[in-house]
Amino acid sequence: MKHLSSKIESFAYKYGKDKKQVLNDLLTYIIGYMNPERQPDPFWKYSKEQNMDFYYMMCEYLSLMNNELTHREWYDAWGDLFMELTPKGGARGQFFTPVDMCDLMAQAVVDTKAERKGDTRFGKRVVIGDPAAGSSRNLLASHARFVHDKQPIPYLVAEDVDLLCCKMSAVNLMAHGCIGEVICHNTLTDPKGLLVGYIINEGLYP
Repeated sequence: MKHLSSKIESFAYKYGKDKKQVLNDLLTYIIGYMNPERQPDPFWKYSKEQNMDFYYMMCEYLSLMNNELTHREWYDAWGDLFMELTPKGGARGQFFTPVDMCDLMAQAVVDTKAERKGDTRFGKRVVIGDPAAGSSRNLLASHARFVHDKQPIPYLVAEDVDLLCCKMSAVNLMAHGCIGEVICHNTLTDPKGLLVGYIINEGLYP
């Protein structure tokens, strides 16, 4: 992760940008790059040279994930990067659940052989939601339980009021082959509201 963190910090220093903003824009770049129906972003203000830097940062991330997932079931690079680049947790004082705690909760709570109810756009599946998902570490740990037990993977629903967290969740779930959706809204005060939403890996599971 040090290489990716270094690239983000170097880009921020070179162009006088805030590191957290560069992290946010890198996530936006990856989401746009991976979207099969992508459209030009009217708010994207970077030059061709800077776009190449984002491309190389994306490649660094994909290489990192390829290496990490050869010896572990899941890996949240974005949560680690967020905490490294914003050591005080940002404006909301955010700190993400430790990995071992996520695994422990998934083992204690998740039943991979539970009855599959409902009919999501991906068929009948176990549905697992997190109303304050952060970077979706708990959902990744839950997904890994189904993969480990060789059960049909669940439909994951990540909700968070923070748009940056929702972007981290979207890329994390996409990179791990999860399916589901990410909803940016206030789950408590406006549960039917929607600022931004992402459907994850729809093309992989028609």
